[in-house]
Amino acid sequence: MNSIIITLILNIYMQVGPIGIIQMPTIFGEFKPNMGDYVEYRVHELDSDSVQIIKISIVGETNCEEGTDKKKKPQKCYWVEIFSRLESSGHGLLTKMLVSGDIRDPANIKKMYSRIGKRNPVVMKPEDIAKMPKSIGQDIPKNAKIKKQKEPLKVALKTITTTVYDFRIDKLPFTVWMSKDVPIFGMAKLKSPDLEIDIIEIGKGAKSEMPEVKEAQEQKPDNAKPANIKLDKEAIMEEKKESIDEREEETE
Repeated sequence: MNSIIITLILNIYMQVGPIGIIQMPTIFGEFKPNMGDYVEYRVHELDSDSVQIIKISIVGETNCEEGTDKKKKPQKCYWVEIFSRLESSGHGLLTKMLVSGDIRDPANIKKMYSRIGKRNPVVMKPEDIAKMPKSIGQDIPKNAKIKKQKEPLKVALKTITTTVYDFRIDKLPFTVWMSKDVPIFGMAKLKSPDLEIDIIEIGKGAKSEMPEVKEAQEQKPDNAKPANIKLDKEAIMEEKKESIDEREEETE
């Protein structure tokens, strides 16, 4: 069963990258991690009308040793957790990464663990991490036009001040709301012809949702056949069913 789960996770990553089950969100802004910060987005893919909720949290920091040169200053790394789920489902994909830089670039990922639903986490191998595509998104382009300098935007129970930018990347137009009050990337909202991203919540005090990661063991290679699309759908539907059953038990 573990080999099937690994293959399913890899299939997801090969299609959408390290963030998300259906679509990796396009996040603009500079990656600025601070311990305990978290941000949650609602990602709406307009052409398929699919919606997912994505939460990004900074849950730890440590020094990454680079080589054996004692004179070289240790590199600071962060533990980042990304939880993504379908809006209609409680279960989803939880990923925990040790990164030395921007999480949108797989080259910065030192370690990565993944867990689907309540299953045990699995360790992703370096060669599998290297196969993941670089995420869409970057810092705001220098030629971006400021549409509005100070626009209020309500986030949960608070109102933040944003700067609205208009720009194009590969001829695709984007309107992006940025704010210094939004942690990690600073992006509060995004609109493009096929995608809308809205911030749901921001805050501090994030804690790891995968403490058992220390117990996870790297899976040994075997001769398991790659999961096909049918297997992917069945696994996701199984997670949906478990979520529904749990909600019914709580109601009773």
